[in-house]
Amino acid sequence: MSSGPRHTGWALTPTQVTVTTVGVLLAGLAVVAHRPDLLVVALPLLVVATWARLRRPAADTRVVTALTTPTVGEGNETAVVVTLDHDPAADVCGLDVDPGRRVEAGVRHGALVRALTGRRTTLSVPVRPLIWGRHQLGGGELRLTSTWGGYVSRLLPLGEHELVGLPSPRRLPVRSDALRPAHLIGRHVSRRPGEGAEFAEIRAFRPGDRIRRVHWPTSARTGALHVRTTYAEQDSQVVLLLDVLSDIPHRDPRRPSSVEAAVQAAAHVAGHFTTAGDRVGLRVLGDDSQPVPGGSGRRHLQRLLGALARVAPATDRQPDLQRLRLGLQPGSLLLVLTPLTSTVVVDAVAALARQRLDVAVIDVAPTEMRCQDDSEATAWRLLTLERDRTRDLLERAGVPVVGWQDAASVEDLLRRLQRRRQQAAQR
Repeated sequence: MSSGPRHTGWALTPTQVTVTTVGVLLAGLAVVAHRPDLLVVALPLLVVATWARLRRPAADTRVVTALTTPTVGEGNETAVVVTLDHDPAADVCGLDVDPGRRVEAGVRHGALVRALTGRRTTLSVPVRPLIWGRHQLGGGELRLTSTWGGYVSRLLPLGEHELVGLPSPRRLPVRSDALRPAHLIGRHVSRRPGEGAEFAEIRAFRPGDRIRRVHWPTSARTGALHVRTTYAEQDSQVVLLLDVLSDIPHRDPRRPSSVEAAVQAAAHVAGHFTTAGDRVGLRVLGDDSQPVPGGSGRRHLQRLLGALARVAPATDRQPDLQRLRLGLQPGSLLLVLTPLTSTVVVDAVAALARQRLDVAVIDVAPTEMRCQDDSEATAWRLLTLERDRTRDLLERAGVPVVGWQDAASVEDLLRRLQRRRQQAAQR
């Protein structure tokens, strides 16, 4: 991604004007006052001014800027590359890049000074996003000067570029053997009947059943044909449902807000399940982006991370929850990442839990909030009490809730889900 060509003219510098003026005045004064000493002082100034005038660049400068990689993981480096087609008389180039608040430049203060040779010069300034999201790189300036600083190009604003920082997933440190992948495809095996190897049930024969599926011992004992059915050899889907209807900032500006924590948690969980071979999908409430259907593999993980990096909170404040059709089969896993501040989202979670889905909630609200006055502190305490009450109600409804701290926070949640599945299988 590169900007279009930019052209600049050349203008006298204040230094050139000052040197020329002082040299001429001293030379004139030396002639009028018969002062050879003044002429000795004026002569070097006039030589430098004349030399700078003779080395005046004639051609305009053509500038093309680009990002080597417009999409990188948070904390990884890319570079702003500036290519200059300039006059050979150009002597020094100064490049100043303003990366923004959450992007760090690899040079001190984002400034780079380089001596120019030939007609083309390439400058590179390393930058790296400190956090996921879309970052606008722009506002940088470029200045070229000629020999002895006699002429300077006008300041050139660099072209704006969008740098996308992908959240960095880390595999969850799951230590329980019960939570490790035990199947060839993924951890969460489909509960949908179909072609496969895992036994489901023995039922009466129906038109269309294959003869090789007939279970002869049961058929001989009952006097009617019965068939052995299996579950489809396909993993059940894991869906991440993000609530970004509101963004709650942390008291410490260096700590993530609720939306930032939700995206980080979703990236960790998506990386864990896709590595385990499960199919993972993504839906976002409060954002006008398109949902990501279920898929697996490294390429699908990059698609999920790209969608997470482009989350814009509160761009869709009125999501139509009546049309929230996830298309999940019973036995699928639904992970809801929410600060538990929207009653609409909580009601939707409870309704989804009643549809025989494995639903779990990851609470991404910060533990402390930055309050400007006593009224905001009181409102935060009331909101905390309401959130605690909501967590209790969800727990009573059979929906486990865990607070997000880091990637290890999900381990307890997965243990509880596994324990509940085992209890349901024993009934």
